[in-house]
Amino acid sequence: MNFPSVARQCLILVCCAFAVFSSAAVVALAQGRTNIPGGDAEKLLQADASAQMSSAMPAGTGFATDNILSPDHYFVGAGDVLALEIVGPLSLTIPLTVSPENIMLVPRLGEINVTGKTLTQVKAEIQRLVQSRNPNNRAYLTLQRPRTVYVRVSGNVAAPGLYTLPATMRVSSAVAIANQETLTTAKERLNTNRLPANIATDNAPSGQYAIGYAQRNVKVQHRNGTTEIADALRSRYMDDPAADPTIREADEIYVPFEYESMRDGAMLSIAGAVQRPCLMPYRKGDRISLLLKAAYGLTENADSARVELLEVVSAGGSGTAAKTLSASRILAPGGADDIELPAGASVVVREKEQATKRRGTVSVLGEVASPGVYAIEAGVTRLATIVQQAGGLTKAAHLPLSAITRREMRSLAFRVSDAELSRNAQYTTLTPEDTLRYKLDESLRRPVVACDFTAALEKNSDADNVLLQDGDVITVATNPRNIFVFGQVNKPGFVEAAEGKTAEWYVNAAGNYAPNADTARVRVIKAKNRLWLDPRVSAGAAKGTSITLEAGDQIYVPRVPDTNTDLALKRVSADLQKESLDLQKSTQFWGIIAGLLGTILGGLNLYVSLTRTP
Repeated sequence: MNFPSVARQCLILVCCAFAVFSSAAVVALAQGRTNIPGGDAEKLLQADASAQMSSAMPAGTGFATDNILSPDHYFVGAGDVLALEIVGPLSLTIPLTVSPENIMLVPRLGEINVTGKTLTQVKAEIQRLVQSRNPNNRAYLTLQRPRTVYVRVSGNVAAPGLYTLPATMRVSSAVAIANQETLTTAKERLNTNRLPANIATDNAPSGQYAIGYAQRNVKVQHRNGTTEIADALRSRYMDDPAADPTIREADEIYVPFEYESMRDGAMLSIAGAVQRPCLMPYRKGDRISLLLKAAYGLTENADSARVELLEVVSAGGSGTAAKTLSASRILAPGGADDIELPAGASVVVREKEQATKRRGTVSVLGEVASPGVYAIEAGVTRLATIVQQAGGLTKAAHLPLSAITRREMRSLAFRVSDAELSRNAQYTTLTPEDTLRYKLDESLRRPVVACDFTAALEKNSDADNVLLQDGDVITVATNPRNIFVFGQVNKPGFVEAAEGKTAEWYVNAAGNYAPNADTARVRVIKAKNRLWLDPRVSAGAAKGTSITLEAGDQIYVPRVPDTNTDLALKRVSADLQKESLDLQKSTQFWGIIAGLLGTILGGLNLYVSLTRTP
């Protein structure tokens, strides 16, 4: 026998034996009943599975998401990439891809039709198949990369159209993407007065935040003909994934316009000691916990045991009934007080009754012995008390110019707009000049407290000894000791203030009137409130009584208004023309009278001559 022939036959027998052994090992591994030592087959299958996973998964598998995926509500579809791990005597990780037929082929287990099935249902089906082969094995299925789907968004959005989005995205996020305006879509929306659905309106009463109707009523029609209503509010605050479902292939998403809310009309509201009082559209099944969470919870001074639910009890809406609930029982697991709300219900969270004194601080500046910050009891402590605590007034204090500045809720950066000012004056009886003056005064007004320091601290006036509030700033002015005289006077400038002197006296001290001064229009500008007053008239006093001047006031002497020469000449020319015309008319009139008299006299002479006897 030829040696090469024998060697060749032996090699063939070894290869056949190895092939039979490998086939038996694979079958045994698949059935979970192998005793092959060394783990060579395990390594081989794991390497093969890893290669399949690498080929199935693209290089970049990251994707944007807006929430943790809920497998109970995610519908598996064509294009989804999943990973299956079988744990048993031999662990395997196998990549799975859903085919365009909605079929998922599982190696050695067969195919699974995923049409209309959620990820949870597919997991249960995989587990059943694996355990049917070997009860000791466990199967774990996870979504590795979601498919991309086409959805159409229409209605009240900035940019309606067809969008390509990952299937893990929720309906509310698809709407938000459709509201990302470009310059063109923004102009189109302004032209059509369309309000994007993710923009809340600001026309709610009492400063409440108004949640738009569309945020709770987006309509979604699926390709299989079923329809859902997406409620982003309930999904977010009540942890209800089903209220804001994930999108699917060929979904038609319609965002309603705000005027469509008129068909429903029912609203819910929450106010009182909450972080954000708000008004929202009502949907059946709403509970009081939804309102509390939408209001961002309670404030620090809220009384959690006094959450009052107000319900309309009469058909005409004139009667209401109140039910007091506890916030802790509302928000606790199970929510004993988390009752379902009727349409039109209102919730008011009451504040704690102030068992302790309301403390605050005020600042005292200027001419006091000890300027600084002092504690007060808000609504109890008065001006005179704090001035005494500050050591009293110094000799340089000037009470007529002293003031209290109060902190305003609105800042200087958010003054009323011109449009708002115009609307405020729309139905007034003001003249255009008055309206202009009102706008000017509004823009320049100062947040001071109405009080007279002289009356409060020297005359014991209760009306002027005002109650202080937290944040007040008390400024005791320094005596300026001068009155400024300017305008048409010979020596404009400061004149030392003298008690009881009139404006005329100060003008004389400033060198008297200049030649072109208009003495009839002299005005005193008060330092306290910048009012322009006639120095010859004292407000509330008898006519002819001069006003009282104080240090810091100003006296302004205007000049005689300039005369327009051209206009004067035109007026003189017009007067001369009028007189000439009147003279012509008069001459014509008397000429006619003279002619009539001559005619009459001539007639009389003719009559006499005819009737005279020869």
